[in-house]
Amino acid sequence: MSEILHESIDRNRLIAAILQQLIPALQAFPQFNMHTFKQQWQRWDWLVDQAVRIETGKEILQGTACGLDEQGQLQVAFADGSCRAFSSAEVSVRQVS
Repeated sequence: MSEILHESIDRNRLIAAILQQLIPALQAFPQFNMHTFKQQWQRWDWLVDQAVRIETGKEILQGTACGLDEQGQLQVAFADGSCRAFSSAEVSVRQVS
């Protein structure tokens, strides 16, 4: 975030702000289905169309984030035209070479 905003981030204030939004969202989540959640998420999904590096433990991949699937998994498109969904991986958003 510091790289994107070009300023230092107070981690305590950041986590407090995230939790202020996250806790009510988690409490409301059972009232929504994934389709409703996904529609709301798409408005705020900064990761869409960003170059990403995915590390799964077995492989390291580079692609373009393209949203969530119906199970809430991160979808990533690759140069060969394929698209995969990831439910567990380390995702880095950086200039990919």
